[in-house]
Amino acid sequence: MDPTASTREIYWNINIPEPWRTIIVVLLGFVPLVIVVRALRARWLEWKSVGALDELPPRSEWPDRAKRTLLATLGQTRVRRRKLGGWTHTAFFYSFITLFIGTCIVAFQHDFAQPVLGWYFFQGFFYEIYSATLEVAGVVGIIAVSLALHRRYVSKPKHLGGSIDWVPSLWWLQAVLVTGFLLEGARISGTGFPEFERTASFVGYLIGTLIPQDAAASIHLVIWWGHFAISLAFLATFGGAAMGHVANSAVNIFLARPLPGSAPRPIENIEEAEVFGVLTVDQFRRAHLRDADVCVQCGRCVEVCPANITGKPLSPKKIVNDVRDAWREQLLHPAPNLVELVGREDGNKIDPDEIWSCTTCGACERECPVHIEIVEKIVELRRGQTLMKSEFPPEMQLAFTNLEQQGNPWGKPADERGKWTEELEAEQFHVPVVGEPEAEGAEYLFWVGCAGSFDAKGQRTSRALARLMRRAGIKFAILGPMETCTGDPALRSGNEYLYQVLAKQNIETLQSAPKKIVTACPHCLQTIKKDYALLGGGFDIVHHSELLSELLEAGRIPKGSADVDAVIHDSCYLSRHNGITEQPRAVAEAAAGGRAAKEPARCGEKGLCCGAGGGRMWMEEKLGHKNVSEERAGELLATGASTVVVACPFCKTMVGDGAKKVAPDQQVEIMDIAELLEKGLEGK
Repeated sequence: MDPTASTREIYWNINIPEPWRTIIVVLLGFVPLVIVVRALRARWLEWKSVGALDELPPRSEWPDRAKRTLLATLGQTRVRRRKLGGWTHTAFFYSFITLFIGTCIVAFQHDFAQPVLGWYFFQGFFYEIYSATLEVAGVVGIIAVSLALHRRYVSKPKHLGGSIDWVPSLWWLQAVLVTGFLLEGARISGTGFPEFERTASFVGYLIGTLIPQDAAASIHLVIWWGHFAISLAFLATFGGAAMGHVANSAVNIFLARPLPGSAPRPIENIEEAEVFGVLTVDQFRRAHLRDADVCVQCGRCVEVCPANITGKPLSPKKIVNDVRDAWREQLLHPAPNLVELVGREDGNKIDPDEIWSCTTCGACERECPVHIEIVEKIVELRRGQTLMKSEFPPEMQLAFTNLEQQGNPWGKPADERGKWTEELEAEQFHVPVVGEPEAEGAEYLFWVGCAGSFDAKGQRTSRALARLMRRAGIKFAILGPMETCTGDPALRSGNEYLYQVLAKQNIETLQSAPKKIVTACPHCLQTIKKDYALLGGGFDIVHHSELLSELLEAGRIPKGSADVDAVIHDSCYLSRHNGITEQPRAVAEAAAGGRAAKEPARCGEKGLCCGAGGGRMWMEEKLGHKNVSEERAGELLATGASTVVVACPFCKTMVGDGAKKVAPDQQVEIMDIAELLEKGLEGK
């Protein structure tokens, strides 16, 4: 060690002879380590006892899952999406990591590098950079923890409530940071204020000026033991419900399915099954119990839930916590007859209105920093209510009957599925049906969907897309009467049996259809692409925004010149569930001659739901202070646009209805991107 170099004596003023000093520090350091290991082991044994760790992903997925876990934990990717709360958490997370690494460097120098290797690196430029870095980390940590405490004591946002008490851990961390600076100030004062510490330890140096030099050694000794004890106590909290989330969350993120957008897993062998969905907590998948147990109660899911935003009783966090609490109650006090989770009696934890308010938009799952699967839990609870108890919103009965008897929720005859083409026939444009000679060699199957076939607004989209494909020279065909509803409304509203009947019929039909499929409905896209895959049907399907953007880029369709003041609305099942956000914008921009559409406050994958998903298109919206469609329409019209561009037939209907209520005197046009592009090409 160079006596003239910038450095400090490790364990200055702690006059316990070696090796006893190191032995005492190491033994005391093992206490919180044992506490944490025992607590985490107990938690994981609980998971293992119910099979929550049995559903391991294939080894081929492990590298990607490990990357996802590192990005979510060390990268804080989802945490940083929120402004104040997210960046506050990120700040004290990195502050703690930096200070922990700094402590490890000191231990390595003192306990291994010098006594074993005879190497002293803790000096000179390295020491000065090391010390200054830890100064910054400490200051950032104190500010971040102060902001977190302010949120819990002063601002108290409603979404932060929960049974986990984070305040003690925050105070422990704050005490560690503050006593660390006080300890440093006493050391600098007691060692005569070395000049290099003025910049290397700038905070400690400033604090040292407030500590008398003749009392610095005594003050330092008291603070050293206090700081050491507080630090050990803080580390011990990593075994508790609050700080234990660091390890438990990482495990769950690694094991979780890609969210949002994962298809609800089907009931296997449904013809022979005796239990459909979930009535009691023991009927949940083990993975659902595990991920419910890692909820950190941050409330981010509540902040973005369209049902909650508009005053409905649904809180995604409460649903998850209710599942967790019911499971833990059963673990601690096993009961032979479990109380049903959903009901209006005193013993039930979840009111039916909670699960039926969900639009399955996936916003909650996109925001959840620990990747909890919420939508499938709600679908499972709906399955239990629908199939085991026949309890569901009464208006869904008509939709179920129509799906069962006519193959579409509108209840229209199957032979009218091709009626939307009559206007095209008058233009001498014949749309071939699979099986007709004209359909031979078709490149694409146009999956029209129920809305595109029967709803007047959806039919306009279907005709616009058909004309555009013809213009691009794409040969396509439709299924006509052979097409039936994908089953999306039945699946999301819990009627799994009806869904599987429709799905298996469609899967069989699609086997003999053109292999490439295009659809203008994001719900059909999600169902055929992801849901059918779990039933053995894998199909190459794209959304019409993807196809149109490709055709525009290839020059097969020219750019338009539509003179519109437009704002774009993102469909949840397109943007969040399938990650398709740029293509609709590219089409809308090309249609308007290069003029980009306006963006609402919430857009892209963060867009607000229109209110139609999860079967809600067919349910009355009676709860809350406003409809979801009104909330979204108001947000879109706040941009000042007079045209709303959509890429989903359900969004087209819902946003249109919302706009009529929000701005009854305003002329608002709701157009699909295909209609807008066709309008832009008029005269070309």
